[in-house]
Amino acid sequence: MNLREVYKKQSGGRGKFADIIVNVGPVDEDYKEGGLQFVNKVTGGNIPKEFIPSVQKGFENAMKSGVLGGFPLDSLKVELLDGSFHPWTPTSFRSKSPHCRPTRTHAHRRSRAFGTHHEA
Repeated sequence: MNLREVYKKQSGGRGKFADIIVNVGPVDEDYKEGGLQFVNKVTGGNIPKEFIPSVQKGFENAMKSGVLGGFPLDSLKVELLDGSFHPWTPTSFRSKSPHCRPTRTHAHRRSRAFGTHHEA
């Protein structure tokens, strides 16, 4: 499932911005490690390579904290396809904010498609 998430926040001053395009789905059948299967497919430097680990960490955290009813995800494949950044966005914030939303969006869509849902 191809998703794009853009986060913009202006709170006076320069503000914050993060934009990622990801493909989210089940892990490959031959992926035996469990957890997050993260594939970086960004080309052309739209997201500088030093920010890619932050994107991966954001998805790992979203999986641990749970996306449906607080239930963590055992496995998930995320392909980072593209995105953008602004050089004035604080380094600690770049490429981190929108990760939970695509993971939640994917989980909600999958649960509807398969007729499953989680109750607390």
